[in-house]
Amino acid sequence: MQTLWRSCTTIGGTPRKERDAQIAGSGIVQLFRIALKAASGAPSALYKCEGQVQQNHMSEKTDFTLLHPMRVRWGECDPQGIVFNVNYFLYFDVGITEYMRALGYQGDSVLEFYTVNAQADFRGSAKFDDEIEVGVRCARLGVKSMTVAAAIFRDDDLLTEGALTYVHAELGTQNTSPLPKEFIERVLSFESTPPERS
Repeated sequence: MQTLWRSCTTIGGTPRKERDAQIAGSGIVQLFRIALKAASGAPSALYKCEGQVQQNHMSEKTDFTLLHPMRVRWGECDPQGIVFNVNYFLYFDVGITEYMRALGYQGDSVLEFYTVNAQADFRGSAKFDDEIEVGVRCARLGVKSMTVAAAIFRDDDLLTEGALTYVHAELGTQNTSPLPKEFIERVLSFESTPPERS
């Protein structure tokens, strides 16, 4: 983990220390902040922000076995004329549905997963009528969960990349259960880059 300390100010100008994990061009940044908890009228104390940097490269099309083409619709754009940020998660969801279909899970043979974490890094903007591709791959297989890496491309330009963690559950019960052996085998035979195992 690499960290940098810098000083900053809170509302009202009270100084605090902040651990800033962002290193220019280094990849995914996770920054966790402890919320200010000041008693009414009492001055704020020092608050520490903790960060963690995961070194990785930016996604390229060749990282993905599955690339699903889409076209940006008018209703997906905001008043700035670009795709509204939450809609990238909808694109990820379409890509994940197509990924499951490619593995042979559709209709009555679907598996039940629940999203427990979703994140995205925005690197560029798609616009109305752009032709984009959604890349999806399984980056990690755990005992009961998996992490999917996803990216949005316009031609070869990376616009957005993200990671989504899903927990497997028994159909109709919402009780977590181990990833089925057959599912793991299908993922491993489909992926050109084997996912991490944990």
